[in-house]
Amino acid sequence: GPGIVYLEALACGLPVVTMKNGGAEDLIENKYNGFLLEIGDFQGAAKKIKRLLNNKTLYNELSFNALYGASKFSNFKYPF
Repeated sequence: GPGIVYLEALACGLPVVTMKNGGAEDLIENKYNGFLLEIGDFQGAAKKIKRLLNNKTLYNELSFNALYGASKFSNFKYPF
């Protein structure tokens, strides 16, 4: 099943940068609410994190999608 740590991050509006590990794919949609990388791609992860830090528009878009997606797992509904 989905890892709770990913759901917690999404519920905080954090885009997730992670590697495909059998749990992340259940919640993280690549380029929608975060980035999914191949296992061991640490350089790729660093590049994606830098990209999010340097591109506020991208960060905000993925953050919105993270909050929206996480709301599906809660009784609390965001007003959008």
